[in-house]
Amino acid sequence: MQATCCTNAARCSPPTAGSSQKAQQRHLAAAPLALHRSARRQSVAAAAGPEKPPPEQLPYTDRPAEVPSSDPWEGEQFEAVGKLASWAIPIIAVAAVGIGLFATSTYNEGATVFLDAPKSEQDSAKLITADQLMMGPPPAQQ
Repeated sequence: MQATCCTNAARCSPPTAGSSQKAQQRHLAAAPLALHRSARRQSVAAAAGPEKPPPEQLPYTDRPAEVPSSDPWEGEQFEAVGKLASWAIPIIAVAAVGIGLFATSTYNEGATVFLDAPKSEQDSAKLITADQLMMGPPPAQQ
């Protein structure tokens, strides 16, 4: 097996008798690198496993896939389903708004105790009854 110094022949050619000593040294230094590269390519190809057959060697079947002759969702009986599907997003949006309005109007309905969050790290949470809340804020303490 003849070693070449690189894969591109235009870039590097084997030294001849008339070549300079520097060109010969460059060629001899590059030859082992080219051998290493080709060995590396072969080892990578071997690690990849066996080659897969090209598409023209795959098994061929003469029978085409079975295509249904009629669509089971086609017909007058499914027109209502189609109309309902076209109105689905507006119906869902109106329902969401209605549910939101109901939730805001009944959020605190029937609550008797409320939590007052602490104002600072030294302060603690306080429970306020609905009667105290309806009377307004407590008078300022001095």
